[in-house]
Amino acid sequence: AYEIRPRDWSSDVCSSDLAGIGLLVLCVRWDRRRPRPTFDDRIVRLPIYVGAAIAVFAYGWIILGFQVVTLRFLQLSVGYDPVRSGLALIPALLPIALVAPLTGVIVDRVGHRRPIVAGFLLVVLALVAVRSLGGAPGDPALVALLVVMGAGLGLLLTPLETAAMARMERSMRGTAAGLFQTARETGGAIGVALLGAVYVMAEGGAIARGLASLPNAGDLDQAGRIAQLMAGAPSLVQAIARTDSELTGLLPSIVAGAVTDAYLASLLVLAAVALVALVAVRLLFPPHTVASREAAADVAADPGPR
Repeated sequence: AYEIRPRDWSSDVCSSDLAGIGLLVLCVRWDRRRPRPTFDDRIVRLPIYVGAAIAVFAYGWIILGFQVVTLRFLQLSVGYDPVRSGLALIPALLPIALVAPLTGVIVDRVGHRRPIVAGFLLVVLALVAVRSLGGAPGDPALVALLVVMGAGLGLLLTPLETAAMARMERSMRGTAAGLFQTARETGGAIGVALLGAVYVMAEGGAIARGLASLPNAGDLDQAGRIAQLMAGAPSLVQAIARTDSELTGLLPSIVAGAVTDAYLASLLVLAAVALVALVAVRLLFPPHTVASREAAADVAADPGPR
């Protein structure tokens, strides 16, 4: 018989989180009492800056989260080695480097909002289409969709950076630029953590369902609950296999199917994140933002709220 022993997260993760939040609150309160605080709240009164920060948070989430879950999918479900898995990401990553240098010209001609909206729209469509194909590597259609996704990501970063600074008062640009980069890095860190939680829950549920579908599912009911509780860690399933030799040949297909299900669920989450960012840009960016070469003149004419 298997014994379920849930881990007490309150003793480590929750306590460290609360301590971190407490220190952050103390630092903010101390900073606001200074004659010249580090953070000027006028920065977040600019809708275009807030929209750019939300969008770059989503950008960090998408670009890093996609790499993490795709590498796991290719290695555990498809069976690629680490080198081949990395090479399989080239169709999605190379277009970013090729498209990004061209976005400055696009922004000069049409402003910031159009390329950003187009970029997120391409990302949403590509992720949904990849999910509909089942993530089958080597499919020419999948490779083409990864190129489309990379091109969409390549359209984002330069317009977001210039839009964030376009209407920023000169004295606040340093702080605003630092906060903007923090939003990008935080999006990658928090996004991967949240996406990982979704991924692991989906994987664990799929493994539990796979175990429940076996002929001797009644004997494995307790093991299935453990798999669900532990979010389907493959090492747990392998441990179960050592107790029942009949499962040894069935576990690889169960794990591979669970990893695939979790990967497809993760792609849907990333598409939803891109869609939220698209809506934020549409709502918070003015219809005609200035091009990057005009930013200095715009700041001089309209320094923003004081």
